[in-house]
Amino acid sequence: MENNWIDTLITIGVPAITSVLGWLVGRRKRRNDFVADLQKSIDILSEKNTELIAKVINLNDEVLALKKENGELKNEVGELRQQLEGVKTITKIEKR
Repeated sequence: MENNWIDTLITIGVPAITSVLGWLVGRRKRRNDFVADLQKSIDILSEKNTELIAKVINLNDEVLALKKENGELKNEVGELRQQLEGVKTITKIEKR
């Protein structure tokens, strides 16, 4: 009779214990997989961020070069206007 109780306990208890252990191990694996996926996402975002920073730096350099060129062109336009004023003055004097 005792053997029947022990056999029944083993028959019911062992699968229950193994299923609980399996669930716990699976849960831990799912958490680890989730953390690994998060880390991959962080790595990808970090890489993209580095690329974008490099592009921003290049664009900033281009903007600075364009500002310098714009300043030089403004100076040249100012000089040309002065020369043009001189030409207008000469032509006004000649027309009189």
